[in-house]
Amino acid sequence: MKRAKLFFFMSSIILVAVLTQAVHAEVHVPSIIGDNMVLQQGLKVRIWGTAQPGELVTVTFESSKANATTDTSGRWQTLIGPFKAGGPSAMTVTGSNTLTSATCWSASLDLFGQSNMEWPLVNAKGGTDAIAQANYPEIRLFTVRKKTATSALDDVEGRWVVTTPEQVPQFSAVGYFFGREVYHV
Repeated sequence: MKRAKLFFFMSSIILVAVLTQAVHAEVHVPSIIGDNMVLQQGLKVRIWGTAQPGELVTVTFESSKANATTDTSGRWQTLIGPFKAGGPSAMTVTGSNTLTSATCWSASLDLFGQSNMEWPLVNAKGGTDAIAQANYPEIRLFTVRKKTATSALDDVEGRWVVTTPEQVPQFSAVGYFFGREVYHV
């Protein structure tokens, strides 16, 4: 009988801890929304994430401000913009906590989804010279870490990387050369 009471007591403590953690869910955005990100210019941009169910979330970027309320599962999304090319600017996402993404830019380059885009600059013809001269802080790359999944994922592993000689060797060669050409136009 003593063991049953101890089990019930410990189970209750664990349950309360889990429920308390869920009640205090902080605002979260996926990894693609973060420092050094690039936003599409000229269109409204979808910003999304999770927070406590029923929580009001506010997204602010440049002169655009939008609100969203999370659904019963804690998911939210909103549209901001459209924006003109430029930057840097900071994006702020506020709910029970505040997230700030620094040095965000608006641009029009989108090279996602093509397998031939993975060819690294270090292996490209002229890549060694390009790497040595790669000092373009306005050119960014977000690479998604490969991961096998049996269903759709809410987030990916990755981060925005600024173009520097130290970071650029594994950049998409096509993306780098194209981005550099657009930059000089």
